[in-house]
Amino acid sequence: MSTLFAGMEVAFIRVSAVDGKKLTQREIDGWLAGEGNFYHLGPGEVGCFLSHRKCWEFIAEGEDSHSAIFEDDLHFGAGLKDVLVTADWIPNDADIVKLETTLTRTLYQRRQAATIAGRTVRRLHSSQFGSGGYIISRPCAKKLVEESKKIADPVDQFIFNNNLSMALSLKIYHLVPAICIQDLILSQNRFKNYNIGSELSGERPKLQETLRRKILREIQRPIKRISIRLKASLGGMEWKKIPIE
Repeated sequence: MSTLFAGMEVAFIRVSAVDGKKLTQREIDGWLAGEGNFYHLGPGEVGCFLSHRKCWEFIAEGEDSHSAIFEDDLHFGAGLKDVLVTADWIPNDADIVKLETTLTRTLYQRRQAATIAGRTVRRLHSSQFGSGGYIISRPCAKKLVEESKKIADPVDQFIFNNNLSMALSLKIYHLVPAICIQDLILSQNRFKNYNIGSELSGERPKLQETLRRKILREIQRPIKRISIRLKASLGGMEWKKIPIE
């Protein structure tokens, strides 16, 4: 990451991550608030969440109106410096602007809230996963710190899952096209993998699905797609994969 940022002439502050494997079980248990909505968080997930929280604390105590947070397994498109040089383009009501893509279908506002460096800024209307790259306002950082004194879900679900109360309370925008992507997403989509991806996948259980649930899911899939497309059409939204450029 230091080499990438230096090559783009982007100044940055490195915040040392919290290594969950170095936390005692008592320390981990002190942070956890039950089983959560997905699965029990392992040491790596707890460390990842606390690493982001450490960044939020740093931002909340600072003077900048907005700050960008990047994990250490990213690849970047063109023009990152142009995006980060000023916060004037960020919508006034934005708590977060997501900078990365997961190459999955995303529901976002058709109307452009802003433009920057040949990219548009759209209001996000669907859940997302991934916390690899995002811009956060100082008030939002303070809010996230306050609301994460106890944790139960992965950090990306905490921030970006619309089925959870925290994400629902935030105004989140998305940069279109995105300007960064995690190494894991590149490998899943058969692009070149540089093997710098997250080690958290080993802690995330593979969900077992019964035959009955699988059949039901397949029946519901076209109905769900029609519902989303109708919602997008009537609500002035688009449901597309956000590319990276």
